[in-house]
Amino acid sequence: EKPFDPSRAIYVSDIKEPIVRDEIRKQFEDFGKLTQFDCVLTRKIAFIEYETSESQVNILKNPPSYNGVPLK
Repeated sequence: EKPFDPSRAIYVSDIKEPIVRDEIRKQFEDFGKLTQFDCVLTRKIAFIEYETSESQVNILKNPPSYNGVPLK
């Protein structure tokens, strides 16, 4: 697996429970095609890389939420 490209990747921290890996992925897929996804729920973090930098910019401007709590 290649390293994440910072121009297309985001780091999500402080993920609130209860949430499952597939739900996190689904929330971020709405912003564009993912090329890499790594979620460590025990540490409440995720690393997400998009196919384009435009997707990264869009999500940083308008982060998704889950059960009313922003994922950021």
